[in-house]
Amino acid sequence: MALSADGGELTLLGAGLEPVPPGALWDGAVRDADAVGAALGRLLIRLRVRCRLLALAIGGSSILVKRFSLPPDVVAPGTAPGDVREAVAREAARHIPFHLESLEFDYEGPSSSAPRAEPGEPEGSGPRAVVFGAAPREIVLEHCRAAARAGREVTRVELEPYALHAAVGLARRLEGADREPGALAIVEIGASRSGVHVFGNVPWDGPAGGAPGRAAGPPVPADVPGDLLASVPAPGAGLLAADGPPAGVASRVEPARSGSGRATGSPGSRAMGAEVFEDRIGAVAREAFREAGLRPGIRMLLSGGGARSPAVGAGLQNFAAGAPVVLDPLAGLGPPDYGPAYAVAAGLAYQAIVDRAGPETGLRS
Repeated sequence: MALSADGGELTLLGAGLEPVPPGALWDGAVRDADAVGAALGRLLIRLRVRCRLLALAIGGSSILVKRFSLPPDVVAPGTAPGDVREAVAREAARHIPFHLESLEFDYEGPSSSAPRAEPGEPEGSGPRAVVFGAAPREIVLEHCRAAARAGREVTRVELEPYALHAAVGLARRLEGADREPGALAIVEIGASRSGVHVFGNVPWDGPAGGAPGRAAGPPVPADVPGDLLASVPAPGAGLLAADGPPAGVASRVEPARSGSGRATGSPGSRAMGAEVFEDRIGAVAREAFREAGLRPGIRMLLSGGGARSPAVGAGLQNFAAGAPVVLDPLAGLGPPDYGPAYAVAAGLAYQAIVDRAGPETGLRS
């Protein structure tokens, strides 16, 4: 999907879907760069999109999001950005089971939700929260290779939760809605996996700066809202599991039957059935709320090709404040039936526009 901006007004240049061979893309990873690149090239030609520069989002179970605290001395006023980044890397090494040399990573923070100094203590005397985001370098490179096969260059790498977060801001801006700061959960229902992403201090007027997953960029100032509190993926639990495989597509794993007669399946099953999917997405939401330190009952948005599945709404009914709302950032701009599937692309395009245009365009307001 491609957007352009002129005088603060957004224009949809093109949006489309292009099939890839089975197995070429799975759980957010490119398995066949040649096939994906060829499909991308065909799509861009059909949409007549000439821009050489692309933004990509890394998602699925391959991404890693961790939240931890930094000692106050590494975020003291005047600390150089490079020193803070090194301190974040050292602290992250204590919390993640991977070598940092194998990851593309960035961070957000010190976070605005960090504990405030107690009365009588100087500001910055307490630990400061950081959200650390990473993806395996090889997965990022395979995405870049696919783009190169299509004659394009990747200039921005983002984590999928943050692209969805930007799509929220875009949708609210297009609707002309007032800002409603507070906690927000975005439930992603993709083709092969799902996930629940919980944000705190959400600004409803669009992205406010850097985010984990970027290939480069300065750290975000401490007063930037929109903290990612939790990101819990559910590999193998996507729209195919919610609604069953499409006609003519055989499932890889036949669902077993429990004593109650309900379908059961392994985590990798593509045809677990709606009832089991309902249970799994509810369990993922419960874990995300636990990690975020929040109780159920916050605003909840749904995104992805399976966002309108009845099993999704049923599995989340005990967690949302009101009925979950389908996120459609293309409302009024494009085909409404495909809006949920384009949420990530809309967020990436919007962030790329803001990066290039700067705040003077009014796109942030």
